[in-house]
Amino acid sequence: MYVKTIRIKNFRNHQETQIKFEEKINILEGENAQGKSSILEAIYFLATSRSFRNSRIKDLIQIGNEGFFIHGVINDEVEDINVKVYYSNKQRKISFNNSKLTSFLSLIGKIKVLIFAAEDIELVKGDAKGRRKFLDIHLSLMSEEYFFCLKQYKKILKQRNKILKEEKRGDKKIGLLTEQIAEYGTKIVEKRKEIVRKLNVVAKSMQKKLSKDKEELEIRYLSPLKGETKQEIREGYLRKLRETFKNDLRYHTTSIGPHKDDIDFLINNKKAKNFASEGQKRSIVLSLKLAEYKVMEEATEKGAIILVDDVLNELDEERMKAFYPLLHGGKQVILTCTKNSKIWEYVNKGVRYKVREGKVEDADEIQQTKRN
Repeated sequence: MYVKTIRIKNFRNHQETQIKFEEKINILEGENAQGKSSILEAIYFLATSRSFRNSRIKDLIQIGNEGFFIHGVINDEVEDINVKVYYSNKQRKISFNNSKLTSFLSLIGKIKVLIFAAEDIELVKGDAKGRRKFLDIHLSLMSEEYFFCLKQYKKILKQRNKILKEEKRGDKKIGLLTEQIAEYGTKIVEKRKEIVRKLNVVAKSMQKKLSKDKEELEIRYLSPLKGETKQEIREGYLRKLRETFKNDLRYHTTSIGPHKDDIDFLINNKKAKNFASEGQKRSIVLSLKLAEYKVMEEATEKGAIILVDDVLNELDEERMKAFYPLLHGGKQVILTCTKNSKIWEYVNKGVRYKVREGKVEDADEIQQTKRN
């Protein structure tokens, strides 16, 4: 799967930009705040209906305009996919191969992307919400069933919490919602545990290489819902919901479920968030994201579009060596960098686009192994 062309209008600082990409390595070069990352954001939006920078959708509209437009042509190795999105405060239009879609969420899973960004460090340093979102995006891109369960779970959770606030509650209704929330929540927890096990195996191996066998990384899924099989998780889930019901009534909210779970990163049996150095945290993130790429590659024959937002300059030589196979693995890579980035020491083929003040200059071939 690869991006053939992307056209964006009134998006961030781009008034109107159109780029034709190559199937392999594409480098967007420019100084900071020129609009390089915005191009990656537009591609990411088509795949996930959100920005990877935690921005609100309305913040993506160029200042002084009513709305933004994105048109992407993506080849899925069988045919070209046409995706068009228009968003304003008053109107939303989405089309997929000329068929109208009713919601941005309908786009999720149709285009596979993987993002490497500076914000990834928050997966180790930040709060649990960001880590849950990481799992949910990955699993939703890979599985329509998971995304459906996630939507249903959020809908039922909202309904249950609303009823918990009401003085006159029907026991039958709250009982039905409790059964439903356990049904969908069980499927979510089961899939999350499965993907964390897979990520742990690959990331553990990557971390050993990066640290020259000095560091043992372990990724754990944290949940009070024990068990590995669907039946074990569901039975434990219903038991916990019964145990916490009085507390839920008191605080008018559901206190247990996948919306409260977390991931933990351990380095040599110590909690990375509290004890790891900045360098170790960056290594954990790189190991995790490379593991995500490996797991995603194994799960889909069409592969994923790889987006890299100005993070390679932060990698030391050992980490860059770990990243090198991804750059030259045959998949499409679209990355951003500055003129003096050390990425030029590792790239000897591909296409460079110069980005300046929201405009993209004509592409030119990269023909050197190191740039002066």
